[in-house]
Order: sequence, then structure tokens, then C-alpha cells
Amino acid sequence: MKTPLQAALAKLQIAKKELNMDDHGYRQVLIRNGAPMEDPSSRNMTISQIDAALKEFIGLGWQPKRRKPAAGGTRQSPPSRHREHKTRIDKIRAIWINMHRDGFIDDGSETALMAWVRKQTRAKEGQIDALEWLEQTGMTNTVLEQLKAWQRRVTNSATNGDLMLIMSAVPVLAEQGRTVTQTEAAQILLDHHVITWNPLFEKLAIKNSEHYATSRRELRPISVIFGAAGSQTCS
Repeated sequence: MKTPLQAALAKLQIAKKELNMDDHGYRQVLIRNGAPMEDPSSRNMTISQIDAALKEFIGLGWQPKRRKPAAGGTRQSPPSRHREHKTRIDKIRAIWINMHRDGFIDDGSETALMAWVRKQTRAKEGQIDALEWLEQTGMTNTVLEQLKAWQRRVTNSATNGDLMLIMSAVPVLAEQGRTVTQTEAAQILLDHHVITWNPLFEKLAIKNSEHYATSRRELRPISVIFGAAGSQTCS
């Protein structure tokens, strides 16, 4: 029989898998709930900290399964959830969760996703009680493509904004007596949580780091580097 701590650790792994969360996003959840930044592992967390992380996963849409007792008081094993290919509904949930993780939407819960789906499909309150309704009406692809398009728009907008900040930061830093390249400017903005890391930065030989901001909600104003006058030039 598992101890309470072992059971809680197992739930963390289940939540990560069912939310399709990557390692970086998973570690950020652990850090926000008490895991040390230098070694963000669940092994370094107390059971109360793990419970707090599980609550955050639930807020992101994870639904822990409850096992029903079988006859005789024993518990049945839950049905296998292993899938070789994710369904379109799975993809909708994954995109929604990722957009919340990246800071593009405030609420990553299933309730918020359902409200958005109702708006897109013009369904009335109570008409949709589960995403599977989309499959019954043949609207899954439409909603999935709408969500993909929204994600592309906000992601491209954020990327373009960050690139503009990098380019405009170079002359402002020069005015302050700091001659830097665009790569060095990008590194400074990343270190101060003014921009988020982007795979494009790999072309500048800047590797991702757990110390960079991962969500737009974590970003700080550029005035933390340049002051009020310099930040107006970069805006």
C-alpha cells in the first residue's frame, strides 16, 4: 500500500501526463508551490506543497479520477487512458491549457474553456455540458481551428513585440554608455523578465533557462532597466 506522500507524487505525474504538460511548464508549477528553484523536483516538496501543486493542476483543467468500490469492498482499477493518438478534444484542451500557461488567457479551467466554446458556437447556457458535444454536432474541427488561429495571433503578436523591444533597447543602452549587440540586449531583457524566451533565440545562441519568465503574466516593465525616460523610447 502506498504512503500518502507516494500517492500524492503519483498524482503529480498523472496530472502532468493528462494535461499534456511539458517538463518546463511542469517544473514552473512545482516552483510556484514550494519546490526549490535550484532543484525543482517533487522529491524536494512537502506533502502540503504537493497538494497545493495538485490544486493548481485542477485549476488548469485536470480532473482527478475517483475509483468506485466494487462488490465486497475492493476497488477496481480504472480503465487505461493510454492513447497512441490524441483526439481533437484532447488537442483543444491542450491548447487552452498552454495558452493559460503562457499568460495569454487568465483562466485555464474547463469551465472557462466551455464558456469560450459556447461563445464560438453561439450555444445557449446549459446546451453544452461537455466538450464531447462538439463531436455530436460536427463542430469539433471548426472550434479547434478557431482556437489554433487565436493562439497563433497572440503568440505572433507577443513575439513581434519582444523582438521590437530588443531592437529598440540597443540604442537606448548605447545612450546610457552600454554598447551591446542585439544578442546581448536580448539576454539583458530575458534576465530582467521583460520578455519571455522564444525558440528564435536559439539562432542567437541563447539557450532556454528555468530562470527566464515563462508566462506573459510574469513580465516586468522595461523601466526596471532603463527608467521612465528610456522606457518611453522603447515603447
